[in-house]
Amino acid sequence: MKTLTNPFFIEMEKGARRAEQELGIELIVKTGAQETSIEQQIAIVDDFIARGVDAIVIAPGSSTELIPVLKKAQDAGIVVINIDNRLDA
Repeated sequence: MKTLTNPFFIEMEKGARRAEQELGIELIVKTGAQETSIEQQIAIVDDFIARGVDAIVIAPGSSTELIPVLKKAQDAGIVVINIDNRLDA
């Protein structure tokens, strides 16, 4: 998610937390300080790659700047699910 100061993303996290409980999965929520914190989003994705997560759900703050790091995640076998904004690959 871009940020947890936006009501849309707050509700999204609540739904994801319910699914976490129902499915018995581990949910890690990390956001940037602002919706346009591209560098923070890139660092978060890099951290998830290093952790070897199974999937990343992202609402990208940029339609282009996150493409390289998300491609890196896919190349590492991580499922990438894009929500909210389209990526211009």
